[in-house]
Amino acid sequence: MATGEGIDMEPCAIDSVLFDLDGTLVDSVELILNSYQHVHREHLQDVAVAGDHYRSKLGVPLLQIYQELVEDEVRAAQLVEAYKKHNRTLHDGMVRCYPGVKQMLHQLDESGVALAIVTSKGREVALRGLRICEIDRFFATIVALENVEHHKPDPQPVERAVELLGTTAERTLFVGDAPTDIAAGRAAGVLTGAALWGPFPRDSMQQHPPDFWFESPLEIPAIVARSAIGIRD
Repeated sequence: MATGEGIDMEPCAIDSVLFDLDGTLVDSVELILNSYQHVHREHLQDVAVAGDHYRSKLGVPLLQIYQELVEDEVRAAQLVEAYKKHNRTLHDGMVRCYPGVKQMLHQLDESGVALAIVTSKGREVALRGLRICEIDRFFATIVALENVEHHKPDPQPVERAVELLGTTAERTLFVGDAPTDIAAGRAAGVLTGAALWGPFPRDSMQQHPPDFWFESPLEIPAIVARSAIGIRD
């Protein structure tokens, strides 16, 4: 059941919903971790990281992750390419939609809600995942890695999506699985919802909690519908 943290702003109907991609709509977590582990075994044997290092970096741009590890821009870029090459070979067989996502998107689309993707992935691979999951038709608007200078938790990607949809922050809900998603949404002034079916536990977001905790994708349309009559709790 979706729960809210209490909202100080005046009730306002939600007319747009933004979604993170990986860990929120598309279950690609094992693919991502597999790709990180492959690159580390092949190219970073001399670099020690904690066992959960790459899981904790889910949602962070690849180049940033590798620059933190090697502090060499050229080598970091090479590691990104090695990651992408391995990821591409496994991608289509390892990504799938989370249960309830297609039905949820259909309900939102039928009700006239504008939808957009906000991801730290490149546009091409993001579209590939959407097509495999057969949900690409819902997303004419995608803010990807190459569309902004700054990335989550910076608010710029969320602000850009709001601008592209022609709406306002007060009328927008951003749903994501990672603390960086919630931080970006809060900084952009939109409503935020945590996708608890993703890889990040609830306690990872307790320091800066979202406006809503969603245990299932199918809870999202109900919250949007309730906002239309001024109910947010």
